[in-house]
Amino acid sequence: MNIEINRINDEITKKPSEFVREVNEAYMYHLNEIAENIAKNRH
Repeated sequence: MNIEINRINDEITKKPSEFVREVNEAYMYHLNEIAENIAKNRH
């Protein structure tokens, strides 16, 4: 686990904007999935 934390810290330090973009993309993807599931369940 510590290795993973160090790797993430490294990424944030070296290229913060890229890290933020990737996190946002993952977040949007999950929100989209949730929205699609809600839409499917309503029909």
